[in-house]
Amino acid sequence: MSNRSKMEQKQAIAGLKNQGWSDRRIAKELGLNRRTMARHADSKCTKVQTGKEDSRSQCAKYDSQIRQWYESGLSTERIHQDLEREHAFKGSYHSVYRFVMSLDIAQGMGSCREL
Repeated sequence: MSNRSKMEQKQAIAGLKNQGWSDRRIAKELGLNRRTMARHADSKCTKVQTGKEDSRSQCAKYDSQIRQWYESGLSTERIHQDLEREHAFKGSYHSVYRFVMSLDIAQGMGSCREL
């Protein structure tokens, strides 16, 4: 079976699922084994991909504070710890690291400062 046919099949399955059809009914209508149909229905290719509603970094609202701490010589690990302690920050260390590395002040400074 060609790739195009598989893709058309997956799109047909997705369309029928969106209309509320059962797996059994879709399989019968398209002439597929129910297991094959279920596998296609569960694949990422047939599911609508949605991103976060607000894809802004959790760190953005602390931008000025993070800049100030970074410019004063604090490491990203320390900045993360201070955000957790002083602002009840729930984001990960890596989100702080990515945010700091995206700042223009971090550009040209090489890798992240260590403790």
